[in-house]
Amino acid sequence: LTPRLRRIAVLLLSALFVAALMFATPAAAYNGGASKTTPAALPITPDASFPGNNSGLATPSSGTPPRHSCNSGSNQCWYNVTYWSWTPASSGTIQVRATSVSPSGWDNTLEVWSGAGASTFVTENDDSFGLDAKVQFAFTAGVEYTIGLGAYSSSGGGTATLTFGTSVPDVPTAVSAVAASGQATVTWDWL
Repeated sequence: LTPRLRRIAVLLLSALFVAALMFATPAAAYNGGASKTTPAALPITPDASFPGNNSGLATPSSGTPPRHSCNSGSNQCWYNVTYWSWTPASSGTIQVRATSVSPSGWDNTLEVWSGAGASTFVTENDDSFGLDAKVQFAFTAGVEYTIGLGAYSSSGGGTATLTFGTSVPDVPTAVSAVAASGQATVTWDWL
């Protein structure tokens, strides 16, 4: 092929690739279990993410979310919660974040339980409408953890990207601060 025909072929292939990406079917969201005692297995290992969906789940039949029913052990914290279970092979700390995808900005929540039957409340979070819910907790090897994606309101729900991370930033070095009138500038390096 001549250089001109090669450029045209590359442009056509590039356009076809972009069109294929634009019209590709999005990955299906994973549904969790409908209760704390019937969670689905977490579809990933930590330090990864997946789309979760809590649409269409019923509001709890007992208790009155949000929040004040968490510590009872028998009620869920939030509305329309779907659950995934995870039993780590080693101990550590994990951060979980829920980022709303569809509808954009829906007010998602997270809750975490541990033990057989998800009987022990660990933590929960709702970071307000349009923000990501985030939790961080220490985990113990061999203990089952149940992570729930819910909604702040009884009519809320949708798809959210759940991101799990066990890595922590390196310790900063060469930390310095320069004071100014009513402020300070802090700089540092990473190992």
